[in-house]
Amino acid sequence: MYEMMRAKTALASLSLLLTLSLSGCGSDSALTDYTSQMNTFYDAFSSGTLALEQIDPSSETAQEELLSGLDELTALTDSLADISVPKRYADAGIDELAAQAAEHMQEADSLYHEACSAETFDQERASAAQEHYQRAMKRIHYIGIMLQGRTPDDEEITIIHETTDWTGGDLPDTSDGTVE
Repeated sequence: MYEMMRAKTALASLSLLLTLSLSGCGSDSALTDYTSQMNTFYDAFSSGTLALEQIDPSSETAQEELLSGLDELTALTDSLADISVPKRYADAGIDELAAQAAEHMQEADSLYHEACSAETFDQERASAAQEHYQRAMKRIHYIGIMLQGRTPDDEEITIIHETTDWTGGDLPDTSDGTVE
């Protein structure tokens, strides 16, 4: 549950930062629409994760509340993957991250349902579900960071910089140590 609380706080912060960092882009209607959709997503997703955190595990309805909340987060994450990403963000791979987040959330939801529907609670499936949930949350977090113009800092991320010929032509031959 601590991980979920940390994620909720991070998502709420991302929503506010997205509003502030992208709101000055009003001249591009596609970007303005994207900003609005992303802020709506982050607000709803933050509310959904908060609802999960507030489930009383000792309640008779805890399992139903958990599964219902996960269904809602899955639907929200699916909608994230369906948002049309402006080129400047698509080039950074945000649309791919959103699709991956949706896939992981769908798998988490499915595994939690399976774990809860077993005759006895299936802890192994629940652990696998938690792993997929965390992967989805990580990708959603990365998207928020990237939309702020920052690069996610994680040992699992490899950044590949595309190089171009910045000289405008062939580089001079310097094999003899001289520069032309």
